[in-house]
Amino acid sequence: MKRNSQQTLYRIVILAAVYAVLVFVMLKAESAHPEASIHSVYDVVWYTLTTLTTVGYGDMYPVSTLGRLIGMIFLLLSLGFLALLVGLSVSFLRNRLIPVWYLRSSKGRRTALFNTCNAKAEVLAAALRSEADPYITVFAGTEGRSSSAGMTTVLTVEELLKHVKDTSRTSVFCVSKNEAENRILAGKLRESGCSVYCESTYEPDRLPEHEHMFDVYSICARMYWNKYPLKDAAEHIVLIGSGKYAEALLEQGLLQNVCDPRQHVSYRCIGDFAHFQRNHPVLDQICTIGKTDEHRDSIVFADVPWNDDLSLLREADRVIICTDTEEENLSIVTELFRYNAVRGSVYARVSVPVEGVAVFGSAEEIWTPELITRASLNRMAMELNEIYRAQTGGKAAEWKDLSSFTRRSNLASADHLPVKVRILLPDVHGTAFTPDTYRQAYEAFRKTGGEERERLRMIEHERWVRFHLMNGWSYAPVRNNIARQHPLLVPYRELSVPDREKDDYAWEILKVLSETPNKA
Repeated sequence: MKRNSQQTLYRIVILAAVYAVLVFVMLKAESAHPEASIHSVYDVVWYTLTTLTTVGYGDMYPVSTLGRLIGMIFLLLSLGFLALLVGLSVSFLRNRLIPVWYLRSSKGRRTALFNTCNAKAEVLAAALRSEADPYITVFAGTEGRSSSAGMTTVLTVEELLKHVKDTSRTSVFCVSKNEAENRILAGKLRESGCSVYCESTYEPDRLPEHEHMFDVYSICARMYWNKYPLKDAAEHIVLIGSGKYAEALLEQGLLQNVCDPRQHVSYRCIGDFAHFQRNHPVLDQICTIGKTDEHRDSIVFADVPWNDDLSLLREADRVIICTDTEEENLSIVTELFRYNAVRGSVYARVSVPVEGVAVFGSAEEIWTPELITRASLNRMAMELNEIYRAQTGGKAAEWKDLSSFTRRSNLASADHLPVKVRILLPDVHGTAFTPDTYRQAYEAFRKTGGEERERLRMIEHERWVRFHLMNGWSYAPVRNNIARQHPLLVPYRELSVPDREKDDYAWEILKVLSETPNKA
């Protein structure tokens, strides 16, 4: 936007200079003619304005040959000048005055400001406008662009916020392609009072309560495993793809797919996962690496062509195709079916329907208000923290005082709740649970005891351990948050009875969800 504004300024300066030269030349030519009606700069300006605006009073006109030539230039420019004047006026109204007027007059309405206007922002804006309590959507810094999903304006987000009366009902979405630009703007808005959602793969250790970081890779992975959960505790999964989407799918799968102490889910990852392995050096503490294992989860990494061994694909219960390029995913899907290389379910990250394939990851699926703002998930995570605070007699920190990591830990626990519901209610299908479903699950949990209660605690402890290990924590006899060390990062059998009972709080949230419909 800044570059476009500079170019516009340069053009205005050049036009003004050319106009000044023509005025000067006409004045010299006309002032030397005895029959001239133009004698001063004021006369020349008056003549040019009446000519350019096609008014033409006729009270002044050039009589010299050079003056008439210049007059012809102004005559030829008159229609273009008028069109330019009208265009500038309309642009000024549409891009500046109307958005400001709308923001000032829309008292009580929820407002969403975007720092850019691109395809993903438009999808999200359209969804926000269609909610029961619809948002006013404005795309800032969008010179020369229009959108059916909201108003566009050359004004920046900061300039727009000056005209918002109630910033507590305003959300700012920093979703440009430049991650650094998003983070800089989010930092500037920390004292604005509005909720800020910043697309960024980086999240600092401390964030204000109303500032949220998100990335589409993690969102896509969360959406996939919630929509297509494990079908069996011994499922054989083949993941084809190199890049951020594939790594996020594997990481979320390891964290989400914890459903039985005796499970042995196997992941065969075809592609370049060296970056993932370097970032998670303790994977061998979570599962067996390099071979399948009938007693625990396992991962086999193979940086080979996806069709290097088709027999492995035919033996898989599910095949997930998730490279970072949609065209490559479609190409792999085409060859899979052309050569009858798969027997199980096939999932592909593409945005177009494909017969025989469960597609996922389109902009319409990912860029939804719920997934981007994590409204329900945040509420559940807050409730989990409150339950934990109650168990500690209020000694634990409130949500607003938690570090980003601890918040993410609570969010991961909340994300696992659908899995817990399916464990307690094996006959339940689907992904959208009602308060009544949560009530039934909680009743089933309260009825457990003995070995069954121990089994549930083991599941939660395993999930908790995986999350911490994959986020750089390690065992130490004394807890040290700065060094990311924790005394409970041990096998379940080594925990004391009180420490085992702490895992119940992750299941107690089911009661809250059953009693408060708007939090489900």
